Amino acid sequence: MDMQTLDVAGGGVLLGGQPSPDELRWAASAGLRTVVNLREACEDAGFDECALVTSLGMEYWNLGFKDPDTLTDDVFDRCRLLMVDRSKVPLLLHCASANRVGAVWLAHRVLDCEVPYDDALLDAVEVGLRTAAYAERARAYTERRMSLCR
Repeated sequence: MDMQTLDVAGGGVLLGGQPSPDELRWAASAGLRTVVNLREACEDAGFDECALVTSLGMEYWNLGFKDPDTLTDDVFDRCRLLMVDRSKVPLLLHCASANRVGAVWLAHRVLDCEVPYDDALLDAVEVGLRTAAYAERARAYTERRMSLCR
């Protein structure tokens, strides 16, 4: 897994693809509090991630989605709430390859960090976003949420 540490308003969010058991042990020893898995429960990681994470003393959330149609406003909302909750960070946000992570990260950067969409999109691509439909879902979500604030 190629994890990337990014500082978010003074707290740490670690982004990446599927971590191995050793990487999760490292994350726990480094002080991470929360693991957010964007893979669906039916996607086999090769080990029981929830059991390992909780045995290491970290909180585990599975907010999985598999394709753009299952990337709902609820998934965006719940991920964003976790990333801004000071009691949950440092936090690891992962999927299989960081593609899905990039989509959620894009919405977070725009709405919670007030980064312009085009700049946040570049960040998301650097993180691992490759699917244009995920970027479109993030754009539509951010536009809906911003219109609620007007």
